[in-house]
Amino acid sequence: MIIHGDLFEGLSSGRVPAALEIDRLGNVRLYGAEFERTLHVSLVEVSPRIHSRFRAVYFPDGATFETTETDELDAALGLPPSAAVAPGRPG
Repeated sequence: MIIHGDLFEGLSSGRVPAALEIDRLGNVRLYGAEFERTLHVSLVEVSPRIHSRFRAVYFPDGATFETTETDELDAALGLPPSAAVAPGRPG
C-alpha cells in the first residue's frame, strides 16, 4: 500500500511530495522524485492522529513525513483505525 504525503527534510522549511510504503517485514520505504531511503519501522516514530486529520512519521535523521491518509497508515502499521500510538512511539 502506498501512502502519499509530504517530506520535510529538516534542512529547510520546504516540503517535497513523497510516498511511504511498509512491507510485511517492517521495512519502511520513503521515496520521491529525487530520493529514496529504507529502514526498519522500529527506527521511526509515528505520531498519534492530530485532530484526526493527519499523522507524522519521524525519521532518525530529523526528516518528517506528513500524511492525511491516516487510515492507510494505520493499516500499513497493522493498527486498527484511529489508533493513538504506533510502533516506535512510547505509549
